[in-house]
Amino acid sequence: MIIFLNPSAGGGRAQGTWRRIERRVTQALNRIEVVCSDGVRGSDSAIRQAVACGEREFIAAGGDGTVNHLLNTLLSIVPKEQWNSIRLGAIGLGSSNDFHKPCPHPDLGTAVPCKIRFAAARPRDIGALTYRARDHRAQAWFLSNASLGVTAEANFRFNHPDVWLQMLKRLSTAAAILDAAITTILRARSFTGQISIDGLVPFEAGITNLAILKNPHVSGSFCYPDVGRIDDGRFNVHLLHDMSVPKLLKVLRDLSRHQLNGMPHHRSWSTGALTVTSATPFAIEYDGEVVNSTEVHFCVEPQSIQVCP
Repeated sequence: MIIFLNPSAGGGRAQGTWRRIERRVTQALNRIEVVCSDGVRGSDSAIRQAVACGEREFIAAGGDGTVNHLLNTLLSIVPKEQWNSIRLGAIGLGSSNDFHKPCPHPDLGTAVPCKIRFAAARPRDIGALTYRARDHRAQAWFLSNASLGVTAEANFRFNHPDVWLQMLKRLSTAAAILDAAITTILRARSFTGQISIDGLVPFEAGITNLAILKNPHVSGSFCYPDVGRIDDGRFNVHLLHDMSVPKLLKVLRDLSRHQLNGMPHHRSWSTGALTVTSATPFAIEYDGEVVNSTEVHFCVEPQSIQVCP
């Protein structure tokens, strides 16, 4: 079993948190090896070597980005017909830890959220996205959610903070998430896109925000209602189109209360696939990672890997 530790997660606090719980983790799990990297892309070779030696049990110790990077590294190495042999756990050392939510009980008797009960791991859907990246098409995967528009741009701001936001992240993660959200909303501009649901004829919309969800928790305390199951082979999709700043601020308030009341300029679907294209590049976010493109296709890979509860 490999623990992939990202000590720079959580605004650099992950290393200290890990030291406080390391003994409990090693007591709870057998045959563990800790691979530590200051930056999630520094340990790919170690993960590849472990997979080549037959290892299939991994734990991401870090934030949502650490979980996402480990997932994408594993799925790019392991043949697709063997994905269901992967068993993935996580220890939440990051800023938001949306992958862990809700957190009804800490496995280690600490405030650190953990998903390390490998004996109870069960199949879970994966979200897949294919997008145009300059002269080729790129693919990536996610477990929780993806977005276009305001949420994607807010995530980019949070991941690339200015001096003020960097200081705020050190003082309070919740305050930094709220600041990134409000600052982005105040500058928000809808972009014109063509949306096709389940391969049907595309329709045009001024996309303010498009949420593609397997997990209702999108950042900090913000949460969508009634997303469905993690293994039902469907996304829940929420489109906010041509929405003004005051209405967006109301949506932000509603999501902080885990609700999204019916309103104009809001549509939603349950779907297994969707495609978005635009004449101008737009931000695409998946589990906190952000890329830019003019075209993206999302689909569900149903019950593809095993995830610890």
